[in-house]
Amino acid sequence: MASYGSVPTSDPELQQVEQQPKSEGGWRYELGEILEKPSVHLTVLGLTLLDATCVLFQIIYTFFHECQLDSEPTEFMLAAVEVADVMSRVITCLFLLELTLALIAFGPAYYLPGQKGWKLHLFDLIVVLSTFVLDIVLHGKEREVAELLIVLRLWRVVKVIEAAVMSTSIANHEQVESLQDELAEVKQAYAKLEKELEQERQKNQSLKANQADDTP
Repeated sequence: MASYGSVPTSDPELQQVEQQPKSEGGWRYELGEILEKPSVHLTVLGLTLLDATCVLFQIIYTFFHECQLDSEPTEFMLAAVEVADVMSRVITCLFLLELTLALIAFGPAYYLPGQKGWKLHLFDLIVVLSTFVLDIVLHGKEREVAELLIVLRLWRVVKVIEAAVMSTSIANHEQVESLQDELAEVKQAYAKLEKELEQERQKNQSLKANQADDTP
């Protein structure tokens, strides 16, 4: 059974790519399979948590720095804040790359009505784009608070759970099919053996009849 990550290819999102000619949609289908893997979703969740941690660190630093106006921050703290800021921006860029790849793999219909889960996909797109734009436009505390919008991407944990459930369901279905195949083979072997026994029984009866005829 063909699958798309852990999701069967009966999903309309996957049929959209699968129905393309191989010369045009083959590589897009493979790209979509990669994007739909549970490991990719877990990576996105991990990056989301890391991004939220970096932003919270910057907010906490700004709060305590304003409360202690008479003290100067250490070089280590300044470097840590700078690293957190850079990491947050890099993660946002990675999210933009992921959305771009999804657009290439699934097409614009991925974010339009009529496709399964289009509302969540569109919501995901809005969250990432809003975070990226506000990160550029805003400055200071406002930008740091706006960056927390990225936490809304944690909705994908639902998709990971769904993929895990679907994977288990597919594995159980394949196991049932395997057992049914084995049962069919046993029935065939039993029918063959029964046929051979019937032939032997007929031979024995024929031999007994011949012996009876030869007896004076």
